[in-house]
Amino acid sequence: MTIRSLLLCSRPPWPALGGDRLRTAQISEVLAGLGPVDLVTVGASAGPPPPHFARTRIVPSSRRGTALALGRGLLAGDSLQEALYATDAVRDAVREAAQHVDVVVAHLLRTVPWLPAASPPVIVCLQDAIASAAREAHAAPGRIGGWRRAGLEVDAARLAEAEERALSRADGVTFITARDRDLVLRGRDVPSAVVPAGVTRIADAPNTPEPDTILFAGNLRTASNQDMAVHLARVILPLVRSARPDARLDIAGIEAPSSVTALGALPGVRVVGPVDDMHATVARAWVSACPLRFGSGVQNKVLESMAAGTPVVGSARVAESLQPGSGLVTGSDDRQQANALIGVLSDRARRDALGAQGIAFVRAHHAFPGALAPLPRLIEQVLRAR
Repeated sequence: MTIRSLLLCSRPPWPALGGDRLRTAQISEVLAGLGPVDLVTVGASAGPPPPHFARTRIVPSSRRGTALALGRGLLAGDSLQEALYATDAVRDAVREAAQHVDVVVAHLLRTVPWLPAASPPVIVCLQDAIASAAREAHAAPGRIGGWRRAGLEVDAARLAEAEERALSRADGVTFITARDRDLVLRGRDVPSAVVPAGVTRIADAPNTPEPDTILFAGNLRTASNQDMAVHLARVILPLVRSARPDARLDIAGIEAPSSVTALGALPGVRVVGPVDDMHATVARAWVSACPLRFGSGVQNKVLESMAAGTPVVGSARVAESLQPGSGLVTGSDDRQQANALIGVLSDRARRDALGAQGIAFVRAHHAFPGALAPLPRLIEQVLRAR
C-alpha cells in the first residue's frame, strides 16, 4: 500500500544540523519508504530540498506576521510554542496541502495549531515531555535567566494544556523515550509508539584519542546546553584539574552566546564553536561530558559520542532516557561526575572498553533507519483503524 504523507515542521529539515532538523530529516526519509512525502514548514531554505520530497512549501516568516500570531495566541491562552509559529499563512498552506495526502505527521506540538478542523489522520510527534521539562526548568532558579526565564514564566503553566490539545487532536502520538511517553500519557489509552533517536554514522571501534581531552558538544542555542557548558567549565573542570592538571575541556557547537564564548578565558577551556565533522571531533576526545541538570529526552550528543567510540560521563538524569547496557558512567553530583571523568582519563583500557560498549549499544538500539521503524507501523495501525 502506498501512503502519501504530509510532514509539518517548524524549520526546513535540511541541512540536518541540530536536534530538530536531524529528527525531521530522518522522519522524512522513513515516510518516503511508504510513498510520496509533502512538506510544509516555515522560515528560509538553505538550498534545494532532498529529492525524496514530492512537494515542498516553505512559508516565509516576517516579524509582523510572527508578532500578530504571538499576540493572538497569548491572548487566547496558547503556549509560546504554539503562538510563535501559528501564522495565517502557514495555516492556509497546511489546509491546502492536507487535501492531497493520506496522513499528516506533525512534528512537535508547535505545529498542531496549523491543522485545519477536518484533515486526514494525524500523527503528532511530541518527542519529549516538554511540559514536565518546563516545570522543572522554571523551578530551578539561577540556571536560566533573561528572556528565556521570562518565557518560562509565561509557558510553564500553558504547556500542559498545549499537550492536552495535541493529544485530543491526534490519531496517534510518538515519543522519543518510554519515560517521556509515561510522563505525558499518564496511563491513558492513546495509540502511541516510542520512536528512538536514530544515528547514521557508527564507528567500528574506538579511535585513538587525544590525552586528557574532555568534550562537550551540542547546539549552544538551547538553555540546557548552555547550562551544561557553563557548569562544566566553572564547577566540574576545576575539580578534575585538581587531580589531572593537564585536563582540558573543549566546547563545540553552533550559536554559542557570550556566556559560553567567555568560558574560553578560563584555565583549560577552549571554545571551539562549529565544526565541519562532529563525528571526527567526538572520536578524537578521550571522554565526553553531559552533566544534564534539566530537560528531557535522549541527548543526541550522548548517542553521537557513543557511536564514535568515545565514552560518556553524565548526570543520573541522562541515564533515565537510555536503556541498560549503554556504558554511560554517571555521577549524582558534581564531585562524583568529576571523579568519574578522572577515572576514565586515567585508564586507557577502561576508556576503550566503555567506547566499544557504547558502539555496540548504539548499533543495537539506535541505528538509523531501523530505530524509527515504529513510526510507519503506527501510521499503518491508525489508517487501518480509520
